[in-house]
Amino acid sequence: MKTAEVRETFLRFFEKEGHTRVPSSSLVPAEDPTLLFTNAGMVQFKSVFTGEERRDYSRATSSQRCVRAGGKHNDLEKVGRTARHHTFFEMLGNFSFGDYFKEAAILFARDLLVKTLELDPDRMLYTVFAGEGEIPPDEEARSLWMKIAGVGPERVLSLGASENFWSMGDTGPCGPCSEILYFLGEDIPCVAENSGGRCAGPNCDCDRWIEIWNLVFMQYERRADGSLLPLPKPSIDTGMGLERLTAVLQGVRSNYDIDLFRDLLHALAEERRVQYGVSEETDVSLRVIADHLRASAFLIADGVYPSNIGRGYVLRRIMRRMIRHGRLLGATEPWIHRFVPLVEEAMNQAHPVLAEKSALVTAAIAREEEQFLQRLDRGLELLEREINTHPDRLSGRTVFRLYDTYGFPPDLTYLIAEEKGITVDRGEFEKAMEEQRERSRKASDFSAEEFPDSGIDTPTDYTGYDCLSCEAVLLKSVPWKGRIALFLDRTPFYAEAGGQIGDRGWIRSLERDRFSFRVEDTQKTPAGVYYHIGVLEKGSTESLVSGTTVICEVDSERRIATERNHTATHLLHAALRSVLGDHVQQSGSYVGPDRLRFDFSHFQGLTREELAEVERRANENVLRDLPVQTRVLPIEEARSLGAMAFFGEKYGELVRVVCVEGIPRYGEAEGSLTASREFCGGTHVKHSGEIGPIRIVSETAIASGVRRIEALTGREAVNAIVRDEGILSVLCRELSASTERLPERFEAILSEKKHLEKSLAELRITNALLRLEQVQPEEINHLSVLTAFEENLSPSELRDLALRLEKKHRAEVVVLGSAPPDGRNGRKAAFCVAVTKEAAGKIAAGKIAAALAQMCGGRGGGKPTLAQAGGKDGGKVRDALRRVPEIIRA
Repeated sequence: MKTAEVRETFLRFFEKEGHTRVPSSSLVPAEDPTLLFTNAGMVQFKSVFTGEERRDYSRATSSQRCVRAGGKHNDLEKVGRTARHHTFFEMLGNFSFGDYFKEAAILFARDLLVKTLELDPDRMLYTVFAGEGEIPPDEEARSLWMKIAGVGPERVLSLGASENFWSMGDTGPCGPCSEILYFLGEDIPCVAENSGGRCAGPNCDCDRWIEIWNLVFMQYERRADGSLLPLPKPSIDTGMGLERLTAVLQGVRSNYDIDLFRDLLHALAEERRVQYGVSEETDVSLRVIADHLRASAFLIADGVYPSNIGRGYVLRRIMRRMIRHGRLLGATEPWIHRFVPLVEEAMNQAHPVLAEKSALVTAAIAREEEQFLQRLDRGLELLEREINTHPDRLSGRTVFRLYDTYGFPPDLTYLIAEEKGITVDRGEFEKAMEEQRERSRKASDFSAEEFPDSGIDTPTDYTGYDCLSCEAVLLKSVPWKGRIALFLDRTPFYAEAGGQIGDRGWIRSLERDRFSFRVEDTQKTPAGVYYHIGVLEKGSTESLVSGTTVICEVDSERRIATERNHTATHLLHAALRSVLGDHVQQSGSYVGPDRLRFDFSHFQGLTREELAEVERRANENVLRDLPVQTRVLPIEEARSLGAMAFFGEKYGELVRVVCVEGIPRYGEAEGSLTASREFCGGTHVKHSGEIGPIRIVSETAIASGVRRIEALTGREAVNAIVRDEGILSVLCRELSASTERLPERFEAILSEKKHLEKSLAELRITNALLRLEQVQPEEINHLSVLTAFEENLSPSELRDLALRLEKKHRAEVVVLGSAPPDGRNGRKAAFCVAVTKEAAGKIAAGKIAAALAQMCGGRGGGKPTLAQAGGKDGGKVRDALRRVPEIIRA
């Protein structure tokens, strides 16, 4: 049975048992800041389990794509070396939301495994919760297994809370779980037996017994004080790894031997002209590439791009490990990206998102390959330079810098150092790694989000699509971070979401003008409960009485300006896709009343012409005064219409689609029109003409493969245009050039400036040579050494002078120092050391440069024959140069 058949058999089995098949959610958890990646099937149902969300079904089944890399699931270095570790995998699961419980869950599991998949029941063992503290043992599950599976008590093992008790977090739903273990055979090697001991069976670390399914019985709620209360509607959450189950069914010993991996592994091997299954070292690299390619492809398809923080940092580590293993197989050029279509072909039936983003994924991986292969070469150069500078000891900070900046694994650095007989400060490396982990934790902030504790769980009735004022009932007021948070039964205030900031305005009591509350921001909880943050302008906190009728009034001018910017982001998105291609996808945004910011996937900066064309097309669609319509549709219908979703948002069964009809299809027959359709809960203008001019003010890179456009609309855009025109007018007047000739005039000025700077540098070097003509090298340690100080030479000028002096004076070692301006009314230190090839065996240029820089509060190094260094304190350069003899003698 192939992997696709196993997946389909599982899902159909549960569909026949009344479960709704739910598509896999994104690898980026929607509205869940506590998780780095989706790592289990229950993640997309978390709010259903907690009661914050209700769906029109009480039974569900899914095949969820998951990533476990980073956080407590960080086993990255094990992937490729073991039979079952993966960064990316699929989790099969069935779920009950207050419907069936233990007996049905156990019966379903037994029937699927034994009757449908025909696994041998005599090879199965079952585990149940043994009890711990005030939580009793799960005797009900034990009895059910014995009854349903027809086994004796010796086949049902009792384990503690660390193995068989599951909780969603510090508080919330939790309960005992039960695992199904399967025996693979005595022929599987056991380390304990090979060492003269005995295999511990299910408790052994060997692979003879493996867990194939985990059933979680959510029957308690853990309160903040640690106490447990029975849930009124106990639920079921199960998880089974698709790759692991398929390996059992196909009778293979490793997940990497199933059909899902087989074709990819052999294609990778063929490309590198090696054979899979011959060399363990080669096999590890091939398995790493196969696994990491799947993870990288789906993470990028779900909107994660390689970067140096958060999710992007984890993706970059995965990709760099993959690329490095490609390098171990002899690759010197990008090649792995060419295998994205193979992953797509294998996964498209269940996970079409990859096919939809194939071009984007391929381009992103190719770009990271190209950049990282160059970094690997630079990393090797850096390591060689450090070893030449410090031939006895390598600092842990250097090992960390190689790992963090160039992707060099510490083991590789240790190996090279060991081969050269150099000791490494491993403790310092571990300290640097822990500091990085702490920085990453703070930057990612994947911790539970805070909300005011109102005790309200009924979603607020939002009226703001249709009106900017309404009557409402004050439900509660709560002190919140130096302000007050008001909770109402209904509101016209838009709560921050989808990049659009929250509304401001006023909430006033209807009766006798008792209080006036200025709303400074509007937010909402994941359950859809709105809260209005602000201050009292009139009245006291005692006047904020629950049940009071209030008048809500949104700041209309601010809202309308925000709506202009929001609709403008949709027009810019459409324009970017028409100019650059369909690979452009939104990856973030900010929409406020004063400006907009739009982040999108693209792998190079836009040219001046491209940026102008994007702006022109967006403004053209403003002038067309196109209707902006909203519709609420079933999510699948919306997708079938081509509506685009933003990767970080969570969508229900019904979605709001914002549509701008009548956009020209550029490059096609005149009169051919299309539309911008996006999932969007934000507020918009009614017609595009209300936006006014759109002015792009900047375009920058914010991460690898992610660009950012910032723009203005309406009055702000007009102000920017007037300001820019004024600046342009002044420049034209001062440079005696027309607007059309201004770029040409600037190019001429820049060219002249470059020529003058080059001439000035040559003049400074010539003058320095004349001044140093009478200086003779001195002999130090049987080496002719020339040492000199020049006041204002730049590092490049210093280098040129050092090489000329080395040749002119026939000195074996030339050491130069300078103190050029640092741009902050001070002077910095600059050094250059040149050593002949013959003398480099006695003293390395990098060693001298590094020592000098350290004396001036800096660092540096280079090759044995040429090194440059710098420091913060230019006032110490002369003193440092006086110590050159002792550095050489050391």
